[in-house]
Amino acid sequence: MTKILFSVLSNVASRRKGLIDSFFQNFIDSLTQNGNEVFLFLSNDFIKSSKDNVVHYFYDKEDLINKVNHFSPELIITPNHEIPLDILENTSCPILVYTADSPAYFRNKKYIKENKDRYFFMHGGWNNIFPAILKEIYDIKEEQNFYIGHTTNVQADPNAIIKRNIGFIGFIGWPGIAVNTLIHSKTQEEFIHTINEMEKQGIDSIAYTQIKTSNIRIKVLDAIQDLGLEVFGIPNNFIPCGGYSWELMKCFNFKQVLTTKENEEILNSSLISPNLYNYQAPNGLSWRVSDVMASNAALISPPKDDLKKLSPYIDIPTYETPSECRDLCQKLLKDTLWRKELVEGSQKAINEFCRPIHTLEKIEKYMGIDLIHKTMSSKASNSSYKLTPFKKHKKKKISWTQIKYKIYYKIWKHFNKQLKKKGFIS
Repeated sequence: MTKILFSVLSNVASRRKGLIDSFFQNFIDSLTQNGNEVFLFLSNDFIKSSKDNVVHYFYDKEDLINKVNHFSPELIITPNHEIPLDILENTSCPILVYTADSPAYFRNKKYIKENKDRYFFMHGGWNNIFPAILKEIYDIKEEQNFYIGHTTNVQADPNAIIKRNIGFIGFIGWPGIAVNTLIHSKTQEEFIHTINEMEKQGIDSIAYTQIKTSNIRIKVLDAIQDLGLEVFGIPNNFIPCGGYSWELMKCFNFKQVLTTKENEEILNSSLISPNLYNYQAPNGLSWRVSDVMASNAALISPPKDDLKKLSPYIDIPTYETPSECRDLCQKLLKDTLWRKELVEGSQKAINEFCRPIHTLEKIEKYMGIDLIHKTMSSKASNSSYKLTPFKKHKKKKISWTQIKYKIYYKIWKHFNKQLKKKGFIS
């Protein structure tokens, strides 16, 4: 049994408390099912505020350190380095960072620079620009990086009823982030300078990454909105599409799709599911690609180097422009035999190369840490992980003076409103 501390920020916890992204949930389940003990630190439960990519946590520091020391992890796994500094400074085991997003999203970057020898970096697919970025920023050696291909726990359902022609699960991107960057410009020169700086930073600029991604994704989805498209994601992400395409906004379905089972239900009841362009992954593929390939839906995608490695039994259809995506969808919807061949070839590849157990084997190989404990009994699948309850700081007591002035303010606000209504004040 290997003790693993898994520290992660969930993108879905705000919509369903305590829930983790299905990719990470399946990863953790695979670890416990293979006889490992996992200490889960879900950072959402301890975030006080987030500003300028700096997160402030609330917990009893002594309590946290005691629990981590008592657990005594042999390995730390943390997507995007989403982990409190207190945990890093009070452990000495290897740290495996999964680059779920660009290194621009990493927390506690200074600690990585000062302790780079503790780190390994795990990347999806077989080829991307992240190792070069890590070399430039942190002087991370080539041998500290490795690729895991793709993995999914989604299962196909041959008895599923088809409910839509095209189903897409995910985001359009977050173009509003760019607004927060540009809104502070006072002059035309400053505005242009900020835009040029964002473009110069490229993938190192979160704002630029998001606006470039959403710009292309909206155009592609809009091109197929009348072909029986349904999109699933976060409402406040898709509703602004109405400013670009009223018809695309009407394709949005409010149904929450958060767990592996919920993803299965959507993908297995769709004829096609597209992979969309992502600026931060010019060569790579989304982790959702393997979810689609494991399901009943036929995958289409922008051309990527990794596609052939991911699908050795079938050529995944590709498109480069919104109009090409539309033409491709129309052909696939008419050609039942082609869709069937794509789905069968994709499922075969996933079952042979892209299941969670294959990911654990790759981590074992590159890090030399045992994660598959074959001597464990079948009861290992019942191993559980739990969120350890940390003590929160006690709320400060409110003095009588503070209460008194709060009451005074509410009374003043009430009468001020009444005077405005009667026209005594403007």
